[in-house]
Amino acid sequence: MSWWTLTYLDNNRTFHHLSVLAGTNHPAHLWMAWARYAPARQPIYRNVRGKRVFCGYKYIWDTPNLVEQDQALDTFQHTFGKLTLASTDHVWYFLYSTKKLYDRYCQSPLIHVPPPEAHTWTTKAYVGTQLKGIYYTDSFTGPGGDHPTWTMANFGLHSTHIWQLEPDPLGLAYRLYALAGDPGDRILYERIPAFWPTWAPLLTDAQAIALTGSTTGTLCWIATNTYFPGYLYVMFNSGLGETGSWCLRSEDYGETWSAHVIYAGILNANAGNIMAGIAQGDSPHDPGTTLYAALNHSILYPTLLYLSLTHGDSWQLKASQGIGQLVPRCLVDPTDQSTVYIGALLDAMNVHELFRSEEHGANLVHVDGDDHLGIMISPARHELWVNPTAQELATALASNHLFTTPDYCVTWTDHGATAQNVARLAILWENPDRLYLARYTSGTPGPPAANCHVLFASEDYGATMYGKAGAYSCDPTGHGDSIPYNCGGVCLQGIQLFPPY
Repeated sequence: MSWWTLTYLDNNRTFHHLSVLAGTNHPAHLWMAWARYAPARQPIYRNVRGKRVFCGYKYIWDTPNLVEQDQALDTFQHTFGKLTLASTDHVWYFLYSTKKLYDRYCQSPLIHVPPPEAHTWTTKAYVGTQLKGIYYTDSFTGPGGDHPTWTMANFGLHSTHIWQLEPDPLGLAYRLYALAGDPGDRILYERIPAFWPTWAPLLTDAQAIALTGSTTGTLCWIATNTYFPGYLYVMFNSGLGETGSWCLRSEDYGETWSAHVIYAGILNANAGNIMAGIAQGDSPHDPGTTLYAALNHSILYPTLLYLSLTHGDSWQLKASQGIGQLVPRCLVDPTDQSTVYIGALLDAMNVHELFRSEEHGANLVHVDGDDHLGIMISPARHELWVNPTAQELATALASNHLFTTPDYCVTWTDHGATAQNVARLAILWENPDRLYLARYTSGTPGPPAANCHVLFASEDYGATMYGKAGAYSCDPTGHGDSIPYNCGGVCLQGIQLFPPY
């Protein structure tokens, strides 16, 4: 046996959780010992050629918390998922293996993780664009400040036409998933930033067609599961008039896949999205076992909401609403998996409304009054964010206006039109009034026009917006932000933010 050493360490600390990702130079099976107070230190000495030599410290707690790594056997990568904490907790921990060498356990250095600060903007982010691929920055700033420097992160992609980004449930430091390519030629990719900067293909349209027995079709959506990190769910829609809409599931991070019918029939015009429950809430079902899917069969049919309580094995139609050709979208309440939101077109005038069910999709209730906040992918590009610490607080982006509710959608405040036309919204729950906004299309006209940005930061609901990408890509000094203004705009779920600490 050889000594292992840490080659990589990342702490993902939110107000109420800590996840750890570590890498070692040799395979090992690690444990974490941690507590909310610092351990005692015991010096280690050895006799070397007749001299007593100080060799470091052994850390000792009376009753530490012990956590085994998520991976089985000896591995190079080691994850320790979601320790539950109070927002004010300090954490001290070290990693160790139970195998001994020279009668000693191998311990990592002692790590101290303080509580997060709530007042900062993120510094690290990924952005997916519809024409030019995916970009990363570690120099993002809030209103004012220098423009971020964005680095292209496209190595391994077969296409720079990005449809959707989805983070690993443990955080962007662990994995990032992307759907890239045009319909019929889409590929699902995985990227592990710490260890594997190249995008690796996991599933192609051709493989999905073979799995489902279709002759044509395309991958429509990728979803992850907080309580089952290795599980992936992909919405696949066969060609119109073929086998229907499917949930393709992997239980091993995309190594193998199985196909499960959501809807079997020839009227399968539009598959929207698929989403797993996050927190159990009032649901009687175990957390993470509840999945929802949003579909629309044709111009004469309503929005349809499907439910699975079996990790996607089987599906049941729970609700239908509205009428009209659209690509619908659903959103599971992050505090309660029995509550789900969905958008629908109510009439021929395409009035898009927001509905909520508190009964796993049954009994949809209209919850946006006269404000027309129905979330969907097309033809309206509306988004909803529900605060994962307080479900009564929500923010909606609809028709270039930002709306907020303090009372579980009973009343909505329209904050007015945003200064620039945007259709993408991202919010970190640590700072719910600080908004990251993006265009769905390229900012035009191009430089040096003031409004050619595609990504913005705002802390007044879009009344003033600070450009963060697109306007300075041609700057010869190298101080520009390097995302082209003609990138096609930001893709679905295209703004992925690291926690701001």
